[in-house]
Amino acid sequence: MPNKQSKKPDTSNIKPLDYSTEKNSIHSHSHDNHNEEGSQSLISKAHHQHGNETHNHEHGSTPHHHHEYTKNSPELSNHAGHNHGFIHNEAGTALLDVRHLSISFTQYDRGFHQKNISAIKDLNVTVNSGEIVSIVGASGSGKSLLAHAILGILPYNAAQRGDICFNGKILSEKDKESLRGKEILLVPQSVSYLDPLMKTGKQLLLGKKVSKKECLSKNSTNGLTTIKEVFQRYGLAEDTINKYPFELSGGMARRVLISSAVMEKPKLVIADEPTPGLHISVARRVLSHFREIADDGAGVLLITHDLELAIECADRIVVFYAGSTIEEAPAKAFLKEETLGHPYTKALFRAMPQNGFESDNYINTAVPDSHSGCSYAKYCKLCDAKCLEAAIDYTPFNEGYVRCVKT
Repeated sequence: MPNKQSKKPDTSNIKPLDYSTEKNSIHSHSHDNHNEEGSQSLISKAHHQHGNETHNHEHGSTPHHHHEYTKNSPELSNHAGHNHGFIHNEAGTALLDVRHLSISFTQYDRGFHQKNISAIKDLNVTVNSGEIVSIVGASGSGKSLLAHAILGILPYNAAQRGDICFNGKILSEKDKESLRGKEILLVPQSVSYLDPLMKTGKQLLLGKKVSKKECLSKNSTNGLTTIKEVFQRYGLAEDTINKYPFELSGGMARRVLISSAVMEKPKLVIADEPTPGLHISVARRVLSHFREIADDGAGVLLITHDLELAIECADRIVVFYAGSTIEEAPAKAFLKEETLGHPYTKALFRAMPQNGFESDNYINTAVPDSHSGCSYAKYCKLCDAKCLEAAIDYTPFNEGYVRCVKT
C-alpha cells in the first residue's frame, strides 16, 4: 500500500467536562454500569487469564506495505501535556499491522456433525504510534473478535488465518501472551470487568509487586506511573482507590478502566466500545482521554459502532461490514458523501442525524454471506453480475482504500 499522510481532525468541539457534576449526570443517562453482557470478574482477566486458551492458527504470506504518518499533537483538554513514558515504534514500521485476518468457529450440529461458522473473512488494518484508528461497524459484526485475536484470547474452537504483526514481527501465541497486559493493553467494553468485591486500587495493583503506599508516593521509583498521578490525570479523587466499583458512577468506572491501561507503558491500547450508554458530553470526554494517550505516543485502536464520535476523535476510520473491511478513509472524508467510496459507507453517512437521518434497512446486516463477491451486493442498488463474480480487491481510493468495483 502506498505511503500517505493523515491530519488530525478538528477536535475543538471536545470540551472538558466538569467532573464535579458528573455523578448526577451519569446516573441519569448511563445504562451500562452493571448490566452489560460478557462480563468478567477482574480487569486482569482481559489481559492474563485467557492466555491459557489454545487456538488453531494458520499464517498467510501476502505481501503488504505499511502506511506512514506525521503527527502534530494538539492540546485537547486540561490534561494535555502530561507524558507518561509511552514508547514509540521504530521509524517506518507500522505499530500494528493486521493482514487478511479471517476467523471461523467450529460447532457441533445434530450430534457429532461439525460445521464451520465464518465470523471474519478478510480484515485489514494498520495502527501507527501517535494515532487513533477507529474500527466502525454494526453491533455483532465481529469487531471485538479483532481485539481478542490481537491479544490471543480467542475461544478454543476458533480458527484464525492471516498475519498479526506488531512492530514488524508476526506475533505467535507466545508473543501475544508476553505482550498482553504490558505493551498491548485492553480497555474492555463493560465496566463489569471490575470485580464488585474488590476495591479499585487493589484491582489496579493486581499482579504488581508494589505497595499501596509506594504507588501513592510522589517519589516512587518502581518504573510504573503511580496511581495518584493517573487518577489526577483522569479527574479521579485520591480516595477512589478505597472505593468499590458500585460506589462509582458510570463515567468514573470507565476512567478507572482507562487508568488500568496507563499504569504500564503501553505501545498499543485497544479500546473496545468504551462509550455505550454514556451521555454525549461524558462520551466525548472519555474519548478525549484516548486522544491524550495517542498524543503521548501510543497507538490506539478504537472499536465502536458510534460513527459520529469516531469522526470527532479518530485520525483514520476503517468501516467493517459482514466480516470484512470495506473501506478505510481519513476522518475528514466523512464530512462529505462524495469523498466516500463504498455504498455501505455512504449509507452510514446518510444515516447520521446531521445528514438527514436517512434509514437503510440493511445497514445493520452483519453476518458474512457465502458468495465470493461483495458482501453488500444483494443490498446494493448499484450491484451487477461483476459484484458477485469473485473476491473484491482492497484498492487505493482518496487517501484510503475501498473494496468496491463501482468506485
